[in-house]
Amino acid sequence: MTEATLLIIDDEPMVREFMQRIFEANDYSVLIAGSGHEALETLDAKPNVDAILLDVQLPDIDGFTVLEDIRHNPATADARVIMLTGVEESDVAARAFRAGAADFIAKPFSPDELVARVQTHIELKQTQDALRKRTAQYRALLAETNDAALVMIENITEMIVRLTAEGICLYVSPASEKILGYHPDELVGVPLYGLIHPEDREHLQVMDPPLLSLKEPSIITVRTQHKNGHYVWLEVSIQSSLSRPHERIAVVRNITERKQYEEALRQAYDEMEQRVRERTAELIRTNNLLKQEIIDRKRAEFLLEKERAELALRVEESTAELRATNAALEQANRLKDEFLASMSHELRTPLNAVLGLTESLQEEVYGEINPEQAKALNVIEESGRHLLNLINDILDLSKIGAGKLNLDIQPISVENVVVASTRFIKETATKKQITISTSIAPETTIVNADQRRLKQMLVNLLSNAVKFTNPGGKIGLDIYGNKETNVIHFTVWDTGIGIAKSDLQKLFRPFTQLDSKLSRRYSGTGLGLTLVQRMAEMHGGSISVESTPGEGSRFTISLPWHLPDTTPPPGIPVNTIDGKITPAKKLARILLVEDSFVNMQMILIYLQKMGYDVIVAHTGTEALEMVEQYHPDLVLMDIQMPEMDGLEATRRIRLNPETKRLPIIALTALAMPGDRERCIAAGANDYLSKPISLKKLTHTIQKHLR
Repeated sequence: MTEATLLIIDDEPMVREFMQRIFEANDYSVLIAGSGHEALETLDAKPNVDAILLDVQLPDIDGFTVLEDIRHNPATADARVIMLTGVEESDVAARAFRAGAADFIAKPFSPDELVARVQTHIELKQTQDALRKRTAQYRALLAETNDAALVMIENITEMIVRLTAEGICLYVSPASEKILGYHPDELVGVPLYGLIHPEDREHLQVMDPPLLSLKEPSIITVRTQHKNGHYVWLEVSIQSSLSRPHERIAVVRNITERKQYEEALRQAYDEMEQRVRERTAELIRTNNLLKQEIIDRKRAEFLLEKERAELALRVEESTAELRATNAALEQANRLKDEFLASMSHELRTPLNAVLGLTESLQEEVYGEINPEQAKALNVIEESGRHLLNLINDILDLSKIGAGKLNLDIQPISVENVVVASTRFIKETATKKQITISTSIAPETTIVNADQRRLKQMLVNLLSNAVKFTNPGGKIGLDIYGNKETNVIHFTVWDTGIGIAKSDLQKLFRPFTQLDSKLSRRYSGTGLGLTLVQRMAEMHGGSISVESTPGEGSRFTISLPWHLPDTTPPPGIPVNTIDGKITPAKKLARILLVEDSFVNMQMILIYLQKMGYDVIVAHTGTEALEMVEQYHPDLVLMDIQMPEMDGLEATRRIRLNPETKRLPIIALTALAMPGDRERCIAAGANDYLSKPISLKKLTHTIQKHLR
């Protein structure tokens, strides 16, 4: 296709620019007009345009008026006009074609379709122009010489037909064989109308005036039967003969391929029109749905905003209530801690005297005792220890709940822990004629744990096993490891009364007894298993239970376990735990700072029997004076005292360069979370909570004196 000129007439700048970019990209020369008058002025200045894209709706005069002017102007009458519209009216297209439009396109349109349609119409116009030009050439040549015209006619690809005014073929050029399959001689004398498709023939025969009587050249497209029986599309340019006015000259060209393309294009256009209609209907439905959705959303937003406001008010009210509740809870928690600390001190102080004096009597510090007295002392000690265990369990549970129970994790001997734990319940088991067995897997020699807390867990489980096993039964402690999962298991089993399956979930609830009746057979606070579970979890482990009523139970503590890389450090020799305390070989002076007369007398007499030189102070102020005056080797410092407490006295001793290394052991009934840390932070070397074991006190004194 040669370079073509295109005029775009549209009042929407964005549409004009959009189409201009498309056609300039396809090598068109593009002219632009934004109104009908501007378009007519442009055509007056540049009438030689090949195609016009004309919008129906324009701001001054409509597109039909512009089209009428274009058709009445001889300079632009042949231009191919394609109407554009966004109006969804069925009669607009028909009106456009009646007004002389070559094509009609509804907005929105596909850029590829628009370019294809314009290109097709320009090709048609260029073809018509070429036919007219060639026909003019034929006419000139015929006028000059019939021989030259005959030579030309015999060799051109278009079929030349000379026929009468009635349509009888007088001459047919050789191109007829290529176009219709007939030899020229087969068509001479044949009526032209006889080859035309009946529908097209009927249309031509009713023309007024008849086609062949027209004085001016005319171009028609008809379907004509090929010799093989099929119909082909022909474009026929007919005009009167210059030399024989009663004859007609027709130039025939095969446009079947172009018609097929146009038909395919029309079908595509129809399909696109259908899709556009369907899409438009869908968009209308979608738009209606969106409108309804917007209405619903606004209603929902209004309700949501209302709910938010109400919720904010409720939250504000709830927050105020929570603040008040939290303040009350914090106050209650402080009162609870203060109460526990006070009760711990008040209970431990007299209990310290009870257990200390009992231990002194058992050691015959006050003279020999008879067997009956020894039994009575054993009962007193056992009851005191039981009371101490209850106090310790309650305090331990309080520490765990407050997150203030710290573990001292280090490699410890499994065998030492097992021996120490079983020794603790051995006497009770012997009284009930219960057999104790232990089993330690060879590889489970060392475990990383807090030795004191692990022993506490095992003693709790072993004590329960003894308590709930009938006389003559069996209990045991089995230790084994799993190298694949890196877990070590401590299983305490018994042949006791067992636990019903429905009661297993209640086992680890604090202050819960499975038998809670007033006449219950087994005593206890219900804290032991709770402490075992929480201490196991603090180690990164867990506890599980299996039980069958009437057959026994198995409680298993599972802790993280790693095989040791080096030889474990030896534990304290087991056979020394119950050994006798020997008197100090070298006389050492100990300052005992204690405001309780009973506790002071009990500790004083015991330490003097052990060979120590003991001096006594009753207040922190007296302690400072006696440290400066008597230069003791070690100080046993009570914490709660009148005038100056033990923490302040310890701090002042540490401020003196001469006594900053003096061993100080804190002896106190303070056993709440953080009490030990407060004593160590004040300068104490060690910490013993009341009630104090006199044997442990002696061991601790010897350790620090060394």
